[in-house]
Amino acid sequence: MGRPYLIAEAGATHEGDPEMAIKMTLAGIEARADAITFQEIDEEKLYSEIDELPVPEQKRIGWGVLEECRKICHEKGVAFSVCVTDSESLDRAVDLGIDFIKIVSYDISFEPFLRQCAQKKKPILLSTGASTFEEVGRALEIIGPEAEVCIYHTDCGYPTEDSEVNLLRMLSLGEFFQIPVGYCDHTSGTLSCLAAASLGADLIEKHFTIDKSLGGSDHMVALEPGELIAMFAEIRRIADIRGDGADKIEESSVYRRENLRRSIALAKNISKGEVLEERHLTMLRPPIGLEWADRGEIIGKRAKTDLKKRKIIRLGDLE
Repeated sequence: MGRPYLIAEAGATHEGDPEMAIKMTLAGIEARADAITFQEIDEEKLYSEIDELPVPEQKRIGWGVLEECRKICHEKGVAFSVCVTDSESLDRAVDLGIDFIKIVSYDISFEPFLRQCAQKKKPILLSTGASTFEEVGRALEIIGPEAEVCIYHTDCGYPTEDSEVNLLRMLSLGEFFQIPVGYCDHTSGTLSCLAAASLGADLIEKHFTIDKSLGGSDHMVALEPGELIAMFAEIRRIADIRGDGADKIEESSVYRRENLRRSIALAKNISKGEVLEERHLTMLRPPIGLEWADRGEIIGKRAKTDLKKRKIIRLGDLE
């Protein structure tokens, strides 16, 4: 692709409103996301006690609405997924027709679930927030080498301060595990995603919302549709700017190469019959004569005629 795969994470910022979920799907498509993801978290299958949760409960829209969102995405050629955290919901998501599985950071040690995810034979995005490399390695062992996996560097501050994003960890993950790496962002802006694109992230995932003023932790780290459109456009530009690293001369550089390089020229007037020495030479534009590396072809030869200072030397001028 030559650029990061761009995922617009709707998560649960629809606040349980089916109409809002449809609007978000359309907004993600308008932003030219490659994929849109929702979350459908069943807290009763996630916590031992649900009276006092450590984070706010995430509103759900149900599988019927998610099916409608999936259809809209697939009709527009956009991938779709639903992030879940229990086995039954995973089965429902796969039956729904998700294109990949997203495993949240906090399930990196949920080994039975990791095995079940691997058995689904879908691409897996493994978030690694608040995890050690040892824990990531263990999870990858459980998932197995046959699975198509991308590991996310994930910050978990909601919103994360700049000093704790630590984007270079993304590169360390890729170097250490030798598999594709991406960045799952939970900052309040766009700069870290743009930086991740500049560093060569294979995937970038960012929360978005219709209205930040709705409040809640996900809204705090989300972009509104216009911001998402702008960020994805900038990431595409960054990919163009990064290029492919090939040793080549770009078309826009050819004119200056052909007109602003130098050729061997005379630093002084030379009389007919005078022997040319290196001290007689300089280099001037344009590059229509000999390069400095070729000066051995003319040093020690005699001028056929009087030659003026600044003249670009040709082999035919000497004998």
